[in-house]
Amino acid sequence: MWLALSGSGAAFAFYGKKAEVTLKGDSTAQGTGNFARFGIDVNGVRVIDDRMDQSRKTYTVFDSRTDEQVTVRIVKLSEAARWTVGIEAIGVEAEEGIRPTPDKRRKIEFIGDSITCG
Repeated sequence: MWLALSGSGAAFAFYGKKAEVTLKGDSTAQGTGNFARFGIDVNGVRVIDDRMDQSRKTYTVFDSRTDEQVTVRIVKLSEAARWTVGIEAIGVEAEEGIRPTPDKRRKIEFIGDSITCG
């Protein structure tokens, strides 16, 4: 799954002990300096705020000795001109794997010109 637009992303939930996320960069991740910035939130707290300056990065976003209910959200923070970030793999230590998070009850849509994408 590629994240191209500002605010695009994915979320999942699980009941378990550990979660790892592997992200990949497009061709710009190898030298232009115009890197995509992204964030990863766990249970509503930002745990990763980074930029895709390599072709692949793996993050352990959650690690616990006991099973816990966890929600992970990955979001592209930079505007579309800052290229893309791909979600390559999601791995969890959880007996039932991951499940989608419920849809939000409300949504906001911004309509405008290039200033809107920032």
